Amino acid sequence: MKKCKLCNKELKNWQKKYCSRNCANKGNSEQNSESKKGKNNPMYGKVAWNKGIPRTLEQKLEHSTKMKESYKTKTKKGFQKGNKTKTQYRKGHTSLYKGKKMSKEFCKKVTEGKLKSEYKHSLETKIKQKKQKLGSKNFNWRGGVTLENRSRFNTLEWRGVTKKCRERDNYTCQKCNKKRSIEVHHIIPWRITKDDSLDNLVTLCKSCHLKIEIKLNKKYYERTKK
Repeated sequence: MKKCKLCNKELKNWQKKYCSRNCANKGNSEQNSESKKGKNNPMYGKVAWNKGIPRTLEQKLEHSTKMKESYKTKTKKGFQKGNKTKTQYRKGHTSLYKGKKMSKEFCKKVTEGKLKSEYKHSLETKIKQKKQKLGSKNFNWRGGVTLENRSRFNTLEWRGVTKKCRERDNYTCQKCNKKRSIEVHHIIPWRITKDDSLDNLVTLCKSCHLKIEIKLNKKYYERTKK
């Protein structure tokens, strides 16, 4: 029977040299290292042409510029493809602001406009914008497949109410006083009242919320069966 070269185990397949992949990796690495030692190495006895010669500052700069160019254009090993910027102008195209100088007053107005909160969209405008893309107006409309219970969670009104509820309860669970993984819970279930007011909402942690929901579901299904 043929045996493994490394651990001398019996091989089932006579065509193989090693019993496992680990043995093969170890054996091949040893062979490669031995074949390139001493005189077998092609660089044995040779000295690099630039050994001991210090590089000047100009040579260093030239080398760095070449490396940058190769990084942008070439796709050699060790270099990635250069990503061209989106703001890059096409050939023959000049910018609108070329040769124009902006006044200090104009620059101040731009900075003030960015800092002001007035330029941000209010909740009313956000709701109007969302209504323009809701329902059949949306390109992804499939005839109202999503349930009413699920679709209401994506509305801006629900997000606003939940934010107010979390702020009111100081982002803490009202049962165990934890401040991690906070969720909003309906005191009276939504399927019964369909009430999303602040009086009907409480903040709970994930574990407490799950326990209460299981109890409520059991009671609800017991009533429906009767």
